[in-house]
Amino acid sequence: MEGRPLSAEIEAIYYSWEKRGLSRGRLKKYLLKLMEWPEVPDLPILDLLQSLKDRIYEDSQKVET
Repeated sequence: MEGRPLSAEIEAIYYSWEKRGLSRGRLKKYLLKLMEWPEVPDLPILDLLQSLKDRIYEDSQKVET
């Protein structure tokens, strides 16, 4: 995310987001706010996605209780 070259797979994901009106900057802002991170950690993308999934699950459990 921080200026590093992206794989073709990730570029395709960004393209689909942009078609729906999202931008990298806007998405990053939402991600940082949701995860309560000051900046995006330097982790492999799969680890970042797992952290995001875990957070969404935790938040969904809070709503149900």
